[in-house]
Amino acid sequence: MAEEGVLLGDRIPGKVIEIDNGVPLVSAFMSNHMGYRMGENTEEGQSVEIGEKGKPGHGRIYVSAGDHIVTSIWTGEPLYGNIGSNKIEINKENLDLLAAALESDVLRRLGYVSEYLHHSNDIVEHEKDLKPKRLADLRETFTDMFERAFGDPLFIGISQAGNLLKYLIDSLIALLDTAEEKCRSLNVVLNSPPSELIEYVFQTNISVESITGEIRGYLNGLKHDIDSLTHALTNMVRQEISEVFVNPAMGFADAVADEIYSHFVIVGKNENSLKKKVKTFIRQVQAAGEGFQTSDRSAAQDIKSRKAPAQQKTTVPVSIQSQFEESDYLKERLKLKDRHVNSSVATMAGSLNASLVPVANILFDTLLALELSLEAASASIKGSANLLLCLALPGKLFGMFSDWDEKIKGAIDRAVKPLDEIAATVEGVRKAVGNLIAFLPNFIHKFKPYIDNAIFEQVHFNYINSYNTAAVSILEETELLFQDIVFQLSNQKAKSITALCDASKDILNNIKLLRADVKRGTM
Repeated sequence: MAEEGVLLGDRIPGKVIEIDNGVPLVSAFMSNHMGYRMGENTEEGQSVEIGEKGKPGHGRIYVSAGDHIVTSIWTGEPLYGNIGSNKIEINKENLDLLAAALESDVLRRLGYVSEYLHHSNDIVEHEKDLKPKRLADLRETFTDMFERAFGDPLFIGISQAGNLLKYLIDSLIALLDTAEEKCRSLNVVLNSPPSELIEYVFQTNISVESITGEIRGYLNGLKHDIDSLTHALTNMVRQEISEVFVNPAMGFADAVADEIYSHFVIVGKNENSLKKKVKTFIRQVQAAGEGFQTSDRSAAQDIKSRKAPAQQKTTVPVSIQSQFEESDYLKERLKLKDRHVNSSVATMAGSLNASLVPVANILFDTLLALELSLEAASASIKGSANLLLCLALPGKLFGMFSDWDEKIKGAIDRAVKPLDEIAATVEGVRKAVGNLIAFLPNFIHKFKPYIDNAIFEQVHFNYINSYNTAAVSILEETELLFQDIVFQLSNQKAKSITALCDASKDILNNIKLLRADVKRGTM
């Protein structure tokens, strides 16, 4: 490979033939390169293990180069490229060789194909059975990622109607009730000086309702905004994530697994039909060989007895007439998964931008407006009360009311404290919502790997590719063998051999069709 890469392939002695053992795994690099695995020289030793023992799809792909070198049944010549083999004489001995080779070699190869396809089908059926779990896990992951995007434990459970954030709003409303009470107490202090002082200053009153009414309106509005966010998130989790798996055009609820399964059902029927045809062909070859021998012996006996040769009739099994079913699935091969994932991600991104992003922005704006309202309320209380503190008292009253300013300051602090607590909490919530809004543009990008794995678990998907790639290699080898069989049986004078040739052409065509269908199950 290295010498050919630098255009020095002409230095390699002998005839160079590439043999594909069909194992597209990094772990099989050395066996792919050398043709054999180091270690025990047994069938199991010369194989690559796929999957875990006891799990669906567990099996082996056999990699020995000796199993993948395709040579002529009769001459032993390699059947690669346009080399072919030399024409042989069709007689009883060579027909027996063909029947024996079909029995031992071709059926063995097709047995591997059956084994690999069976393992692939087990994986797909297992994946289909896991659909409820895959859906539940994806929903849980989405919810967890969304909640963690806020960076605040208050948002854990935001997808539930009775979430912590709504309880928090109730506690903030309770704090606002406390602030109202303290403001009324402050009014009492401000409006209860002795008669001498009343003559000196006008009464000052803080409008409690006007200060807290707007805040209360925003807090109640927050409950509605949180409900809107919860509803949008719940809809994404229940509806949109379910749609990730669906292919409405094909009528599949589990798009990738269902399409692969539907394809494999057809492939399985065609593969069984091919094996039946090959087994029938073996009996036909054996019968033709017996017919050759019987005719020859009978003709020799008739010649010896000086009789006219009697017409001989050999009973040959009838060829199986079955049409291979065409599959309309996996036209993009296993790339259908990437196509479906990308389509699902795009659809989900659109839904996210249409539902969650606007709701999050509205929530953020409400929180910001509430913060500003709280700041204004606090400033209003402090300003109204400080007006009195700035007034100069007459000297004769100063001694009597020297602690009056301390009373006012204390009342102000008690009135403003719950408002400040609300403001601090709201600021934290607003920052958390801001974190979410900043994260949302990248949310689907971060979530895509989870969608990919949920649609079809990637390791299992790779196993299917490995098994089918190996099966394709074997079918290509079998195709080479039957091309040589057709070549050797063609242009013969005996009608029985012509019939065998026609049967072998039919099998060759079926092998090509099956190989094309199995190849759809690869990357």
